[in-house]
Amino acid sequence: MESTLTDLLLGMVFSGIGMAITLPIVWLSFSETVTLNIRGFSAINFLVVLGVLFVYFTTADISSTVSFVICIIVAFFFHLGRVTEFLQREDKRFRILFLSMGYTKNEYVTTYLFRKSLHRNVASFLMGWGLFSFSLTLSRITTHFEFERIFSGVLLILLGLTSALLERKN
Repeated sequence: MESTLTDLLLGMVFSGIGMAITLPIVWLSFSETVTLNIRGFSAINFLVVLGVLFVYFTTADISSTVSFVICIIVAFFFHLGRVTEFLQREDKRFRILFLSMGYTKNEYVTTYLFRKSLHRNVASFLMGWGLFSFSLTLSRITTHFEFERIFSGVLLILLGLTSALLERKN
């Protein structure tokens, strides 16, 4: 019971820190304050992150400081992919309309995109929390079948990347 509560707390911490790092970078990129190309990260989806976590938690020591940093990096890329994918769709759909109405790019990002993506950011945080908590709990429960878990993780990564590439509309 105590380890499950620890996993839930760690999942929340990983997801929260990942989201806190992601949001300023995404907003700077979309407001064109900083020139960053973050569009390629939209291929990182739920299946890819779940596969990476399965493989990592099977092969590594979870209680180390390096694992903490790696989990935050994975959370960062997960949130970056989800938020970027959503904002790309909204940006393509409404940017020309808002800019033709006389708004600047910065006003468009702060007044429209920020409010529109608030629910998506909360959903991304909750999904990341669930992913990390589930993966941590599962890694503590099953101590056998390491090869099967690694194989499942690699398969999830391949399926996630393939589905992201097939769904991409250019």
